[in-house]
Amino acid sequence: MTESINTDNRVHEYLNHSAAKYALSLSGAVLKPVVIDSFNGMWLNCHGGYLPYYRGLWSEYWAIKNGDFDKIGWTIHELVERIDAGKIFQKGTVRHNPDETLEE
Repeated sequence: MTESINTDNRVHEYLNHSAAKYALSLSGAVLKPVVIDSFNGMWLNCHGGYLPYYRGLWSEYWAIKNGDFDKIGWTIHELVERIDAGKIFQKGTVRHNPDETLEE
C-alpha cells in the first residue's frame, strides 16, 4: 500500500524491475515523469472521456454542459507525460438520455 505512487520509491523500483509489457492506470491521478519513466513497458490509461475532445477530469460533465452529447464516452490510450495526449487505441461513446438533467 502506498499513499502516493508519485513519491514512493518502492513503487518506482517495482516498476523498474517488472517484466510486464503493460501497466494500466485506472485513476484520475496525474503520474509524474519519474513514475512513467521507471517502467520499461507501455503505460495504458482508461480515460473516462472521448479524446481528443475532452481531456482531464470531469470529461463527461463538460461534454454534457457544452451540449456535445455525441462526445460522451471513454478512451483507452497510451499514457504519456502530456495529459491524455498518447496514441489512441480504442474509444467509444455512451448514449445520453436527453430527459435527464445535468445533475442526474
